[in-house]
Amino acid sequence: MVAIHRFAFESMGGIFLVDDDPETLVLKASKHLPSSLHESCTKIPFGTCVCGRAALSREIQFDSHISDRHEIRYDGITPHGHYCVPIELRGEVLGVLLVYVKEGHIRDSREEEFLRAVSHTLAGIIYRKKMEETLRLSETRLAEAQRIAHLGNWDWDIVNNRLWWSDEIYRIFGLKPREFGANYEAFLRSVHPDDVAFVEEKVNAALRDKKPYSVSHRIVLPDGSERFVHERARLIFNKDGKAIRMIGTVQDITELRKAEEALHESESELRHLYSRLISAQEEERKRISMELHDEMGQALTSILINLSAIHKGMASQTPPRVKERLAEARLQAEKTLDQMRDLSLRLWPSLLDDLGLVPALRWYVNGYTRRLDIEVQLSTVGLEDRLSPEVEVVLYRIVQEALTNIAKHAGAGRVWIRLERTNKGVTASIEDDGRGFDEKKALGPRAVEAGVGIMGIRERVASLGGTLRIESSPGHGTRLSVKIPL
Repeated sequence: MVAIHRFAFESMGGIFLVDDDPETLVLKASKHLPSSLHESCTKIPFGTCVCGRAALSREIQFDSHISDRHEIRYDGITPHGHYCVPIELRGEVLGVLLVYVKEGHIRDSREEEFLRAVSHTLAGIIYRKKMEETLRLSETRLAEAQRIAHLGNWDWDIVNNRLWWSDEIYRIFGLKPREFGANYEAFLRSVHPDDVAFVEEKVNAALRDKKPYSVSHRIVLPDGSERFVHERARLIFNKDGKAIRMIGTVQDITELRKAEEALHESESELRHLYSRLISAQEEERKRISMELHDEMGQALTSILINLSAIHKGMASQTPPRVKERLAEARLQAEKTLDQMRDLSLRLWPSLLDDLGLVPALRWYVNGYTRRLDIEVQLSTVGLEDRLSPEVEVVLYRIVQEALTNIAKHAGAGRVWIRLERTNKGVTASIEDDGRGFDEKKALGPRAVEAGVGIMGIRERVASLGGTLRIESSPGHGTRLSVKIPL
């Protein structure tokens, strides 16, 4: 974030989170902050210093210098300004984002808008992590409950249709022994009406196939509330191979289901926030590209015209050194104009708007090959007609990001790109002959980071309901495959 050149952020900052104490910020992550600050700002009460004020007021706090509001001082403090941005979700303060600027920096509404978008994204990530931790703790509790037999167990006499429940099952189902008919039909009466047929089908399949029984379903308590339970059971057969008993357990998994649903909701919200951030980024790229082309392009063109007019109007006795400097100025202006146009097109290729995805990709690939001396083969199938603007932008950025990663990390000499449109959607694959990497270490769930580029590609694909697959191994190159439904 601090590397975005259009914003004047310093490469220093940190993230404070609300931990066990709901009125205290705890420094959880930092970049280039001095160790003395870590000691002084480990914990900051709400309302104390600039970060604490941001948490208490739930508004962005800005200082262009070290003011009286900066109550916490530390050894080696240097002149600076900073933004302190509250991280909120659903009315709850989760933490504060601290970003340094140079002393005397002027407060900028565009910077604040960007930092709000970043804080919203961070809020989604933090909330998701909390939900994951909640889910993990719930699973641990459930495992502990099984170890100490805190599960309801039951025994069904199939021949006589008598069902015995432990006290725990009565508690789970909200029933008392005298309120339960103690048979299979009485059990079904507690099952949610929409799940009865499903449960019966599972029981009958276990009896028919003589296999263990496992099912999750809803139950309805006498007060009308609903809970989720998971049942496991095994069959006991007589000497003739006929099932005579089914012995099993019931586990209340309501909280686990709620945590899963909350996690799913958090993921959806995070994806929505990321999609908004990407859209804002694309709009900003397009705006900057147009300004470069229209304003700076016209200014440089005017300079070139004036330099040409001066050259033509020079007298024959003009000193050669003056003519040489004028020629150098024209050459530099032409080079700058070419570089500006190239930068403008890389920020937002007008070809994508005017001609579509395939011509824009061919232009980018040709420039990529020319700049980096990496051979790229681009093939397309079924893309004679235009795709939607959203899909074209995503596919263009995916190819652009993949090629950037290849240039930075792969050490490749050749790249193959294939895009194909089918009845089900559009697929894209980017393959290189570079050094490759270990998928499990680089992309596995325990990887420290999968790379900003890969994360960006994954989120772009997910925003359109697509899938991403990466295949690689050391010494055998990398293949990135994307499928997007249409």
